Amino acid sequence: MNEGAESPSPAGPVGKGIKLLESITKQIPGFVPAYLLLAKGKLAVGSEGEASAAISNVLDMDPRN
Repeated sequence: MNEGAESPSPAGPVGKGIKLLESITKQIPGFVPAYLLLAKGKLAVGSEGEASAAISNVLDMDPRN
């Protein structure tokens, strides 16, 4: 899978949460808690690369986090 490509979100509550968090992170790019939750959601559905990318964004924004 390409690191830059987004995989489709799964159905159900986790998928809905991921979609909502992706929307929030696009609208409010510096909102660290949304990226952390997005990473947890991506891990829950097995998208380790995308979870890692979300954590990398957090570390870029706030290295102390």
